Amino acid sequence: MSQVTVGLVLLVACAWIEGASQVCFKQAVRDPPRQVFWVGMGSAAHLVEAVFYTVVLAQLDLSIAYPLSALTFITTTCLSLWLLREAVTPTRWIGVTLILAGALLLGSSA
Repeated sequence: MSQVTVGLVLLVACAWIEGASQVCFKQAVRDPPRQVFWVGMGSAAHLVEAVFYTVVLAQLDLSIAYPLSALTFITTTCLSLWLLREAVTPTRWIGVTLILAGALLLGSSA
């Protein structure tokens, strides 16, 4: 596997981990008795994501890695829909689609 491929795979993993951490923080607000647990889980996920992203920066140019980190918006939207049962309007789905299109354009030039 090439260095760029490893970087892109890790960047997608970062996006999912970041999305999971955001869900944990939202759950902390929704579940006050277990707030400390959810904040801890969200913080731990952020730490793991930071370590992965540091590896990504060793594999990819920052000019590619940073814009592709917008994939986090997509994963957070999907996870909030799936895990938190939040409503996602058609306008938001259009925005998610545009973000995905931009990420694919950037990823194809990596």
